[in-house]
Amino acid sequence: ADAAEAGAVLPTLAAHTAASSAFLKSSATPAEARPLRDEALELREALLADPPEQVLLHGDFRQGAVLAADAERAPWLAAGPDPLLGERTYDLARLVRDRLHDLLASAGAASATRRRMHKLADSLEVDRERLRGWTLYRAVESGVRHLSGGSREDGELLLEFAGWL
Repeated sequence: ADAAEAGAVLPTLAAHTAASSAFLKSSATPAEARPLRDEALELREALLADPPEQVLLHGDFRQGAVLAADAERAPWLAAGPDPLLGERTYDLARLVRDRLHDLLASAGAASATRRRMHKLADSLEVDRERLRGWTLYRAVESGVRHLSGGSREDGELLLEFAGWL
């Protein structure tokens, strides 16, 4: 099946992020997070306007979703997908912030974050700025969602992480 046929069944990245975009525009975003929120929303619009590809994404890709599998069948298995169509950098963005608490505890966390992002982009041959944009968007959305759900510490950590990008 090609991307057009799959698009009839699977949500696109634009549709998938529409609800989170509306959520960010709501009163759930605290005043101190609005500059980052505004940047995240602008990046989302720009990224969706000119996607480099339309591929099948895992949708919830992160370190804990990749498992060692039966070597005869496949060496790796991505578990728990939430499939959608979009560009690879959306899925990769979640990997940039994997093990965030460990990253925050290290010296030079902001520069380590940027190095991690650049290394991931370069090793997988994706555009650094597109990866930065989706990473920022996803971190801001998660941060605001944590804050609105009462998890202030996690929300603030995610917004701090987004600020380093």
